[in-house]
Amino acid sequence: MEDDEELSDITCALNQSGAFLQIHVMEELKKKQWKLDTEHTVELAPFIKDPMRNKRFFHEEEGWFKPSLTPRNIIMATHESQNKLELEETSIDVIGEKEGRDYKFKLCIECKKLDPDYSDWIFFPSYISKQQMNLITKSQKNIGFVNLLKILGTTRYSDEINLNLTHFKNWEAFKHIFSNFGIAISNKKFDKKGFQSRKTKVDEATRQIIKGTYGYIVESILTQVTNEELYGQKPEIYVPIVVTSANLKICHVDPKTINSEKGHLIEEPKYENVDSIVCECGSPKSVRFPKPQFMGLRVEHKKSSSNWEVLIMSPKGFVQFLEKLESTELVYDEWLEK
Repeated sequence: MEDDEELSDITCALNQSGAFLQIHVMEELKKKQWKLDTEHTVELAPFIKDPMRNKRFFHEEEGWFKPSLTPRNIIMATHESQNKLELEETSIDVIGEKEGRDYKFKLCIECKKLDPDYSDWIFFPSYISKQQMNLITKSQKNIGFVNLLKILGTTRYSDEINLNLTHFKNWEAFKHIFSNFGIAISNKKFDKKGFQSRKTKVDEATRQIIKGTYGYIVESILTQVTNEELYGQKPEIYVPIVVTSANLKICHVDPKTINSEKGHLIEEPKYENVDSIVCECGSPKSVRFPKPQFMGLRVEHKKSSSNWEVLIMSPKGFVQFLEKLESTELVYDEWLEK
């Protein structure tokens, strides 16, 4: 219903809360038989050193591991390797988990309702041509070009856990327009002279889900180490997502129409309505994996491991995204037998 005049004051207030957007996202996941977790709270802090070089089990001078690589020591070493002065707590609105033929997907979703004062999110396409979203994959195999975090085998299990940035070139679900930043635009003239814009509204949404996903990844690794789970499970793919009821638009600008003195447009650009876009963001300072080999990477790989890519979608785009996942790799074995 476009007009709220027939709704009660309570319902109108609830419409502003974003609760129904979150319920919609959860319902779409349930339709596709996704396992759900809501309002998942995580703690996060940046790593200041590699936990695998902790004095509990690593001889710094001679460079060999002591025979004390127990799950408990790994947990303690991980906490000791983080900067607790920058410890934060955040939550993830919805986590969707589903196991496919070859991978386990974990969708970390932030639901952002339509702000009546800033109803349009305008994005600018990236100047660097890119078609595929980087996916953060936790696995036993080193299948990405950057190894962000490595936990060695313990006295209980001997496999390694790797966290990588991974490309799956044939997955249509992760092919979207790329943008470096977005700006929220008001849908009314506040002072009767002009409209307002707020870049921070888009930044806040993307940074919040980056923090939540980062905390959830570290938490899941430590849980796996603690709970006698085999490291050699199916690779787990973490996807940071923002679902918003704001209008998503791409602004296509001809550089020749920009005034060289004031930096203003002198001609109307083309605005393209979209239902999904990948926004590449610099990671917050509280989000930092230990990367002992970071200085040896090529420039483009350093950037890829420093920046995070967030999939921003409308409710319609989210439904389409789930459909594409179902039609590609996310297929249960029992479905294949039918």
